[in-house]
Amino acid sequence: MDFSFTLQKEEYRDYWACRMLGDPSFRKLRHRCWLILPGILLLLIAIFFPVPWWVWPLAVGGSLLWVLLVNYLVARSMKKAAAQRAEQAGDEAYQPLHVELKEGKLWVNNTRRRLKDYRIFSNLLLLFLEDSDCVILPQRVFGEGNESFRRVADALEQCLKKEGGFD
Repeated sequence: MDFSFTLQKEEYRDYWACRMLGDPSFRKLRHRCWLILPGILLLLIAIFFPVPWWVWPLAVGGSLLWVLLVNYLVARSMKKAAAQRAEQAGDEAYQPLHVELKEGKLWVNNTRRRLKDYRIFSNLLLLFLEDSDCVILPQRVFGEGNESFRRVADALEQCLKKEGGFD
């Protein structure tokens, strides 16, 4: 299988959004913010105990809405950060790529590369290489049908098995 393409800014932005999802700083921010309002509500309930029965469901509902709001705000900031990273990327991020899968081996721009893992995110197939590089295959290079994507996934599995020493 042979793919030649050039990444578009939207695809590169989606790649950075995927990278931001695993970023520890965003994960810490989200988990720390989750506890703010529920902690305050529990503290207020403990201070003013006994409270009417309707305060408990109100506190639980408010806490759930708070968690949803925090997730929305963190996702919005991740998208903004991903857009900034895509804008800051130099011309090397948008260079033409030639990716070839043949006989259980991966070639990128006529250079043999070792595949470590792959992941599907949004409209992208991300190929993680042994040297911490990532090759981004957009969905548009596979065509309209899911059949060609299935063949690529099978070829990637074959690459993983061969390079993992499972010949």
